[in-house]
Amino acid sequence: MKRISALLLALCMILSCTSALAGDSVNREGFPICDEPITITLAGMSSTAAAGNFQDTYVVKAIAEKMGIQLECTHYMGDVWNSKLNLMLATDTLPDLIVAANVGRNNAHLWGDQGYFLNIADYLDYMPNYKAFREANPDMAAYETTESGAIYALTSHKQSDLACVNDMTWINTRWLKNVGKEMPTTVEELYDVLKAFKEQDANGNGDPTDEIPLSFNTGAGQRMLWILRAAFGIYSTATDYVLQADEAGTVYLAETTENYKAYITFMRKLYAEGLVDNTCFIQTNDELNQKIASDRVGIFCHWNGSMYSTLGRSGPEVWDEWDFFPGVKSEYVDEIKFPIFTATTSGAWTMINANTKHPEAICRLLDYQYSEEGYVFFNYGEEGKTFNWAEDVLGNKYPSCAGFYNPEEMNETNYLYTVRISNGFNNFQVFHTNNSVENATAEELDLIIADASDGTLTTRAVAERCLRNYPLMMPFPNLTYTAEESEEMGNLSPDMTNFIATCRTSFITGTMDIDKEWDSFISTLEGMGLEKMLEFNQAAYSRQQH
Repeated sequence: MKRISALLLALCMILSCTSALAGDSVNREGFPICDEPITITLAGMSSTAAAGNFQDTYVVKAIAEKMGIQLECTHYMGDVWNSKLNLMLATDTLPDLIVAANVGRNNAHLWGDQGYFLNIADYLDYMPNYKAFREANPDMAAYETTESGAIYALTSHKQSDLACVNDMTWINTRWLKNVGKEMPTTVEELYDVLKAFKEQDANGNGDPTDEIPLSFNTGAGQRMLWILRAAFGIYSTATDYVLQADEAGTVYLAETTENYKAYITFMRKLYAEGLVDNTCFIQTNDELNQKIASDRVGIFCHWNGSMYSTLGRSGPEVWDEWDFFPGVKSEYVDEIKFPIFTATTSGAWTMINANTKHPEAICRLLDYQYSEEGYVFFNYGEEGKTFNWAEDVLGNKYPSCAGFYNPEEMNETNYLYTVRISNGFNNFQVFHTNNSVENATAEELDLIIADASDGTLTTRAVAERCLRNYPLMMPFPNLTYTAEESEEMGNLSPDMTNFIATCRTSFITGTMDIDKEWDSFISTLEGMGLEKMLEFNQAAYSRQQH
């Protein structure tokens, strides 16, 4: 897990650009970016109401003071964002800058070719940090670039393996001891553990009926399915419509294989016997969290933040009761392998209006985020005002918000919503905590876990300690498509993905019979255009590999 990108080294070696003016008022280096203040309109998607108004964030105010750029921000909730974006495109009312867009890469390329978005490749002289970033991460650079060499949209990139471990799975080791079981390593052992959790009063409260052996949901916890699916040789962080390639480079759909049929058959068995939460496909994150915090769940999966916030408690005793669960193996695989996210985030997240009056200034603004200093600014604000530098137990520095908010009134996540635009200006992800943990020796990891003072640091250390024992599996890569491929796939992919998702749930819950309706499931996919979809993906995959 030492695959740290050469990005930081490359950034440190960037030569200073010669001071000059771009246009009338844009400085090529230093701050302010603009000697005379300018106004830039900005819009983006907010994934949660808790994130508040973009305009009120500290960073927006600091950009005006530091860079001479006034941002006029508008945010839209996720349920209306796509329709609002389409309306802006149709009525030629795009803002100067779009962040946190979360739109399909192919759509962004198509809109760029149609003249809606700026070709950032024409302004790379104003983006030395971004140029170094691309050179250090050629896979990401290829993903962001069209066939013609244009760059219409930026994405985000994680610089280390641990940053790609977003599916954090946990097992209650106290429950294991109470029922006399060891950490399961095969699907058969996992089944036995879950049966024991259900039948033997695993939480020790005297009630043998209140345990939920395994729980997840379709939000934070859906990643449990990825871990269980890996036991059958399917390594992906896509929930449905899972593409894979064999050793010969032939692309296929995992849901059409016997491995997938065996996986959903196993899941159906767990569901039918009450070993999986029967509300797993309808419960909210809050409902899942409440069950976990009340000691009713034996195995669960959640986001990759602090276990302390999930459990509602902290301290070394947490790690006496919980350990990272890497998954199991089956007759289909000979060892446990843990699936991780691609380092490059799929989709398009940052775009510039092709008709903006301030392309150079915006490019300089975006370029700042590709430096470590800029990353800290856009994500934590300014030292002494919104955060301070602290040291972990190993002496590594990291930005800390402690003392800047009242923990009785809000948690750190909600505080940071007041500081930064959530998912905006986040294309370069440093992850100080991950770097500290990945570079730690085994003895240093034990020190972090024994100290247990920082929930995020300790959570990552426990995950790292476990995953050093297992191979990490990169999923099928994000692909870019030609305009023709994108158009045809756009007509086929959504329906096919929705059909697979519906059947997956129906197979597991028993409303569809796996043995009786499997052939119909496959033939329906074929009738929906599976062969053509695979042809498109094979072509895109082959182009990328060569």
